[in-house]
Amino acid sequence: SPFQPAMTRCACVALALALSTVTAALEAQTSTGTIVGVVRDASGMVVAGADVIVTDRNAGFARRLSTASDGWFAAPLLPPGTYDIAAASPSLYAPVRRVVLQAGARETVDQPAARS
Repeated sequence: SPFQPAMTRCACVALALALSTVTAALEAQTSTGTIVGVVRDASGMVVAGADVIVTDRNAGFARRLSTASDGWFAAPLLPPGTYDIAAASPSLYAPVRRVVLQAGARETVDQPAARS
């Protein structure tokens, strides 16, 4: 049929567009990273409700989080860079930990705390 080449060309263009959209979406998903961890007190018990501050040393922005009931925290969608992670609660203070975060990476930073 005279329309066959045009339809084939249309199908190829549609497939190429679909593949480029999927590729762009995958690249966007891996352009950031995540820092996760658990805050514990000096005896090793988890600290619920501790303040965690994740600071990008290069850009200067900070993200403030609170730990969950199991002491867990997560800072997703961070641009690659060097981060300082500090944790504190009314009776505890954890020393600052430094992490270099790569795109697509998930870094775990467990924060052992000492009594303040």
